[in-house]
Amino acid sequence: MFSISKTYIKNIICIFLFILLSNRAFSKENQNNDQKLLPKNVIDSALNNYPRIISFYEKIAVKEGGVLENEGFFDIKIKNEYQDRSRGYFDGKSNNIYFEKQNSVLGSQIYGGYRKSFKDFPSYEGDQITNGRGEYRIGTKFSLLQNNSIDQGRLDLITSKLELAESKVQLQKIKYEIQRDTIKSYWNWVIAGHIYKIYKELYELADQRNEQLKIRFKKGDIAEITLIENKRNVLNRKTSMQEAKNDFDNSAIYLSLFYRDESGNPKTPTEKQLPEIFSKPQEILFSKSENDINEAYERRPELQIIKIQKDQEKNNLKQAENLYKPKLDVDIEASKDYGAGQDNRNQSNNSIKLNFEIPLQQRKAKGKITQSRSKLNSIKYEEKLYKETIANEIRQIKNSLNNIVNVYNNIEQELGLSETLEKAEKERFKQGNSDFFLINIREQDTARNKISKLSLINKYQSIKADYQVAIFNFD
Repeated sequence: MFSISKTYIKNIICIFLFILLSNRAFSKENQNNDQKLLPKNVIDSALNNYPRIISFYEKIAVKEGGVLENEGFFDIKIKNEYQDRSRGYFDGKSNNIYFEKQNSVLGSQIYGGYRKSFKDFPSYEGDQITNGRGEYRIGTKFSLLQNNSIDQGRLDLITSKLELAESKVQLQKIKYEIQRDTIKSYWNWVIAGHIYKIYKELYELADQRNEQLKIRFKKGDIAEITLIENKRNVLNRKTSMQEAKNDFDNSAIYLSLFYRDESGNPKTPTEKQLPEIFSKPQEILFSKSENDINEAYERRPELQIIKIQKDQEKNNLKQAENLYKPKLDVDIEASKDYGAGQDNRNQSNNSIKLNFEIPLQQRKAKGKITQSRSKLNSIKYEEKLYKETIANEIRQIKNSLNNIVNVYNNIEQELGLSETLEKAEKERFKQGNSDFFLINIREQDTARNKISKLSLINKYQSIKADYQVAIFNFD
């Protein structure tokens, strides 16, 4: 009797499961390829995977490293000083270990440490000598005039933080520009696809009519010249269709720069993903555009960067004025020795030191002050020009959008009339009251109006994307 081994059954089951899973994966892939491509799909893909955006994240990381580097100005430092008299009558040795910590308040510094001496020192170096268990000390230094509110270390940290903030603004600007370019590319692809479908439909109509005219020519109902004219028309429409297909294919290839897969690789959309068009140009009211201008003053990256530059120069001016001040530093210290030794060192020692310094010439500080004040004045005029330019830009784009709405309404009415005339002409043709030439003209007029309508939608979406970048708001 024929028997089936367990291994054979297992192999059959594995093959069956493999085929089943492969079919499901293939079906899922086809389903994804058949899904209509929406603007959000492409925009999300671009914002997550576009190389220029990803690259700029690394540039921000560089700026973050710069902030961390300048924060190192306030790091705790451990220092050690060791002294050894290797030759001579006195063989004294000393070891001094201490820490320092710079602070942002009053340009202050706290410090503390431990010092211990060994063997003999000359009398004129008596301050090197400690009792048997060494000396402990703690103290603080701070500035009353120069370096009180700012110094070079604090300025460097402020500058690096402002540079980081500017990079983040630049990133947002890049994202909006990419989003604008994505929207333009998407609608160019959508419109190119629908224009191709119009030319394809025209070609198919002419091709079908050609077969009908052949039959009528054989019956003797029409002259040969009519058949030749229609053949010419078929070829003309085929050329237009091929050119439209080429535009559609190229627009899909360009869109793949923004439409990417999960690995970040360009993904070319297919004709099956082409969505229907339901959008219609909408007019922008005057009150809305004026409100958008005021909001753009707060959102636009150019003005945000101007504010950052203004803050930077204000801090540069503050540091320049700081250098103009005399220096008055205070150092307060407390120390005490422990262990065997002289009694006078067993007592706590408290001390206050004052360090005063005033430069007789201030050309460096004066030069920096002049530079910073002039830069602030320059930035003020740049800000004024930016605001005027932004307001003009938004108003011009608003006018262009509203003009498109008016033209679109005209084209829509004209299309309606063209479709009515085409339908009537075809009805007359059935009744023998029209000819092929008039039908061809009516079809061409309808197609031309459809294409004009689509081109206006494309232009509207493109200018609308410009408007959204101009007001810096895609919501």
